[in-house]
Amino acid sequence: MSRFRGFLAFTVSVLLVAGAFAAAQQTGRAVFDQGRARKTAGDLQGAMESFEQVVAEFAASDRNSAARALLELGEIVDSLGQTGRARAYYDRVRNDFKDQTAEVNIAAERVTRIETRSGTPVNGADPNASPSGPFKITIRTPNSDDFYGFAISPDGKTLVFQVASADGKRQLWRQAVDATAKPEPIAGTEGASTTSFPFFSPDGKTVGFFARQKVWVVDLTGGTPKALTDAPNFWGADWKDQSIIMSTQNRGSVQLLDDGRLRPITTATGYLLNPRFIDNRLFMFYQRDNGGFGKIEVGSIDGQPGAARGLPTAHAAAFTQGHIVFVARTGTLNAVRFDPAQLTANGAPVVLAERVGREDRLAGVATFSVSAAGPIAYREAALSKKQMLWMDRNGDLVGTMGPADDGSIGSPRVSPDGRVVLFFKQVGTPMGSVWAIDGDTGASRMLQNNSANAIWATGDRIVFSTLRNAIPALNVQPASAISGAAQFMATNGPAFPEDMAPNGALLYRAGTGGGATGGGDLLVLPPNQTTPVMVAQTRAAERNARFSPDGNWIAYQSDESGQPEVYVQPFPGTTAQRQRVSLGGGTSPQWGRKGRELYFVSANNRLMVVTAETGANGDQKTIEFGTPKPLFPSPLPPGAEYDTAKDGDRFLIVAPVEETPPIIVLSNWQTER
Repeated sequence: MSRFRGFLAFTVSVLLVAGAFAAAQQTGRAVFDQGRARKTAGDLQGAMESFEQVVAEFAASDRNSAARALLELGEIVDSLGQTGRARAYYDRVRNDFKDQTAEVNIAAERVTRIETRSGTPVNGADPNASPSGPFKITIRTPNSDDFYGFAISPDGKTLVFQVASADGKRQLWRQAVDATAKPEPIAGTEGASTTSFPFFSPDGKTVGFFARQKVWVVDLTGGTPKALTDAPNFWGADWKDQSIIMSTQNRGSVQLLDDGRLRPITTATGYLLNPRFIDNRLFMFYQRDNGGFGKIEVGSIDGQPGAARGLPTAHAAAFTQGHIVFVARTGTLNAVRFDPAQLTANGAPVVLAERVGREDRLAGVATFSVSAAGPIAYREAALSKKQMLWMDRNGDLVGTMGPADDGSIGSPRVSPDGRVVLFFKQVGTPMGSVWAIDGDTGASRMLQNNSANAIWATGDRIVFSTLRNAIPALNVQPASAISGAAQFMATNGPAFPEDMAPNGALLYRAGTGGGATGGGDLLVLPPNQTTPVMVAQTRAAERNARFSPDGNWIAYQSDESGQPEVYVQPFPGTTAQRQRVSLGGGTSPQWGRKGRELYFVSANNRLMVVTAETGANGDQKTIEFGTPKPLFPSPLPPGAEYDTAKDGDRFLIVAPVEETPPIIVLSNWQTER
């Protein structure tokens, strides 16, 4: 009997081993098929990861799949021009998988082909020619709240992109385009802005980026960053030879960094964004036109560019390989030939990609980057959805407001009765549109097109910004109207509503960012008056301002200290009377519980709450704050926006529900011309 039990145990063990071997073979084939599918879809990075997994994990159990995976790896790297690496893969098949006869023969043929290419050209072919036809590599990056914050190196071999961790910390990372190494952070870039606009030095060894109201440079491998210049309202830079140009100052003039100082080199006015060199002297930049979209202009660092002809009407543009690469108003990525000597665009544009991300609220910003060597990097548009979520004071989900939306929704404003929410939605217009959603029915409707920054006002009205003569201006209309006639409210320069006091005083932001001449300053327009009262005017950017429920205090964020912090000052009052509430960074203040609490988002994405005790010292109003404490147990997702219900028991969070779109690198696109 014991002998039978021993035989039975032996038989079972053999069957288990055989079964495990068969399962391993099946798994190896499944991973190989996954790699083939990724390769077919253009995801070469993902394909290589799958094929490398087959070789690493199944070389013993599924030798056929492992040998085929090596052939696939060789073919991919050969298409990238890495013939030495390709031959190493093929040699491994011939040396380590001799039992796989068919695969060994294929490897031998490919080695012969490589040797032929490296010697005498066959039939007059150029052995150094690029692979025929365009090809794509898909790079899946860690999460980011700055989809526009990436750049490809001049040689087209390295990507740099912004990454936002779950705790809200931001940093630049680097990644080899051919996925020969894993992505890794760049030391010294901690604190990169949500609009970091990274750019490379001409030799590709140094990276520039925006953080803490300055432009910095750091070695690509990491190190101690060097501050190049103060740069309020920074919107892109480029580096050619010894020259660095950038868009900065109050409304985005193009400036040249000269001996550590910035000096304007454009005479054009308006919003001038994202300058890009054509050669060592000429550059192109985006200028918003009167229709709110924009056009591409050519300038020069010596101020004498001449008139350019045939430039495309575009959302953003750059120059490489004798072409202007640009994003059209429809969102397509295109290329058209351009002659720098004659300053003339020639021929019909060719579409390179169908859907490229762009910032409709500020034309001139788009998700693409070009290299001098030719490869173009871009992110596709509308891959991320956002959802409005109701959460309680414990951070638990207690409901939703509307479905997940493919558009870029944000800026939620809960009505005083908590039943309707105003929000922004990005559509194919320069500013986007203002919408309202009913919490009872879930029905949403557009209130105003080509508008943004809507707030609730007294008397069932809303105030919002819309373009007037290409400048964002204040308008008011009944909330019940659907795209109704709006009443224009005269202000000087760009204006965006922030909040309204119970007595009808309108708090608004003037300008578009930092700057000593009004960019990002806060003003109040008293009821039935036409002359505003200044609230906060500094060289920094003040924004996200809110009246306390009694109208006696104003909370807002300012980056005057080098990073955004939350401040509170009396109204009427001045910045000399303000108090800082946040500790170590804070944005988006909101009042709750009849003014007895103030909420804000910390630098590490925690929703914070601080008590507020008001009183009086003679005729002077007083307010005292406690120590800020996290309200939710977990941080908010990077890029989340929020508003509070008036009772302070619920919070409406607008949060991303999908991952950051991948970066796609397009090479050999010139064959399309």
